[in-house]
Amino acid sequence: MRNIKKVGLLIGLLASPALIFLYLVTFTTNHYDLPYFFPLVDENTKEYQMQGSDTVYYQIDRSAFISGNKEAHCNVSVVSILPEHCDENCQRQIMNFSSLQDVLKTFPDNCLAVYYYGALEESLAERNISRVYEMDSVNRADILHTFKLNTEEAKGAETILIDQQGRIRGFFELSNSKDLDRLFAEIKILNHNLADND
Repeated sequence: MRNIKKVGLLIGLLASPALIFLYLVTFTTNHYDLPYFFPLVDENTKEYQMQGSDTVYYQIDRSAFISGNKEAHCNVSVVSILPEHCDENCQRQIMNFSSLQDVLKTFPDNCLAVYYYGALEESLAERNISRVYEMDSVNRADILHTFKLNTEEAKGAETILIDQQGRIRGFFELSNSKDLDRLFAEIKILNHNLADND
């Protein structure tokens, strides 16, 4: 009789982690959401603009970096802006475009857009980036403003993550390996959140 109790107790102890796991998978939802940036403020009331119970955030006009029918369907977009004088960090950033594109290609309709100065055209051509846009010192300020890379929140970052609605969800320095890993993870999170909402 004592042995049967011990066997029952042992089976219960061994089975409990599996039962807990099944409960968590079946009856709970794993929520990991990314921040939104730049809530819009009403000029008259100086309060955040609301749509129902949701705060309205700055949205980038996606025609700023995608064109053509197929390209207009980017679910998740990464926009990167290269400096005029490409130093060691900039070269590392360009090298990391290949692995970034590999991550983006694992999900449907993800886009990478790169803004550059003419001298970098050859380096980018070697990476087979389909959405490259040449800029000059005149329109650079407008581009930085559009993508909010001239703000305190950007903290020197040159790359942003944009969701399907054109809202900024993160700032990154691609020359920094931790930021690169974080960008990869956040691309996956946004895509999984999109799939869950379909």
